[in-house]
Amino acid sequence: MSRTSEADKTILSAKAATGWGTAQLARSSRHLVLSVSTTGTATLTFKVAKSNSDAIPDFTSAATAANHWDYVAVYDENDPSSIIAGDTGVAVAGTDIVKNYIINTDYAEHVNVQVTAFTQGSVTAVLSSVND
Repeated sequence: MSRTSEADKTILSAKAATGWGTAQLARSSRHLVLSVSTTGTATLTFKVAKSNSDAIPDFTSAATAANHWDYVAVYDENDPSSIIAGDTGVAVAGTDIVKNYIINTDYAEHVNVQVTAFTQGSVTAVLSSVND
């Protein structure tokens, strides 16, 4: 079976504050990779969230039974043993990065990224998806 991929989808574009990115539809993809790059000696934390709901949740509101979403674990493709818990997030501390993170998604309808702590710099996050 050949691999099929979708066009890359930008979730965060040079985000320089706390807050959410633009949620992206992920339902037709088996594998999700988040490409993250920072600039400006970034010092921040970001978390990846997903929802299994058919309707896109309001990620800016608390997760509830009617607004279902949760933070999910990711791991750095460079070190697959380094699973980062979803509730912890990825901390960037003064050294800019260009990394790929595998998103733990056993069935995801929607994916989003939240900058939960911010001091300086900016972050861009682009979602890539593929099926095989």
